[in-house]
Amino acid sequence: MNKSGKDGEKAKQNRILAGKRIRQYRNSAGLTQMEFAKRVNQNYYSFISQVETGFAKIQYCDIGLWAEALGVSTPVFAADILSFYEPELSDALREVK
Repeated sequence: MNKSGKDGEKAKQNRILAGKRIRQYRNSAGLTQMEFAKRVNQNYYSFISQVETGFAKIQYCDIGLWAEALGVSTPVFAADILSFYEPELSDALREVK
């Protein structure tokens, strides 16, 4: 497998891990996928399922909305999700502190 194939597979695995984390947040908030979809202005709860299974990602502009709907502080949620979606950037930002 070439480097881009390995990178693509790692990104896919990270999306799956991010989705599992988001599902944990949602379950902790006591929300169904349908209830959560309404809170984050999604017309179809299937998008929540796609995010939770790693087939889709949250748009970065929606991180605050998702955090609020889950009852989590935006900085904590953003840092957590960024660690999966953009691990190198997340590491670099941690080094700045």
